[in-house]
Amino acid sequence: MDKVVDVVAEFLCSSWLIFCFSVSIKQNCHEEVRVMLSK
Repeated sequence: MDKVVDVVAEFLCSSWLIFCFSVSIKQNCHEEVRVMLSK
């Protein structure tokens, strides 16, 4: 399951730059997505 989360996080971070900006922590986008998906 972790690999799926990684892939999804990579996809979100590479394709949804606006998402990263809305989180306003661009460099931690991957981690933010992981946290969000793990809830």
